[in-house]
Amino acid sequence: MRAKNPGRAKIFNRFRNRILRWELGIQPRHAIDRIERRFTFLKKKVLPKVIIAYFKLLTNSWHTGSRFRFLHGTKTTVCPFCKNGPDAIEHMPKCDIVRQLFQRFGCSCSCLIQFFALDQFSFPHKFVTKVKLLSVLFSVHNSINSTTTPMHVNHLINAAVSVILQ
Repeated sequence: MRAKNPGRAKIFNRFRNRILRWELGIQPRHAIDRIERRFTFLKKKVLPKVIIAYFKLLTNSWHTGSRFRFLHGTKTTVCPFCKNGPDAIEHMPKCDIVRQLFQRFGCSCSCLIQFFALDQFSFPHKFVTKVKLLSVLFSVHNSINSTTTPMHVNHLINAAVSVILQ
């Protein structure tokens, strides 16, 4: 990346290394360019907490069972939404509950690049909606994992509606 600011170049180099992990089907350089444009676009459109959730998604910083299996020495836990797949970012676009939520708002997330809102068709039309949905998923995922009270799809959808309508 030809950045005039070395600190900025360092940040985007970290993104490049993280993006390589996801195997999104696009060149890392294109992914980084899209990420940079999207963060610039988001600054004036959403609250900082939404940007942070999106940043954490892109840097694989969500508290999923697959990330913490080595820490606890256990197998990957199940998806807190559908209870059918692993608790992993890679599962999210395949999760029926997540897909239903995205579809309710006219968004698609059938693969990782769409789930990350890095596909060319999401920007700018559905991008803000997708990022808000990701923020809701992040919050609800953390809530489900930190409580013993079961949460249902309706809670997730209602939370999404309130965030999207803000």
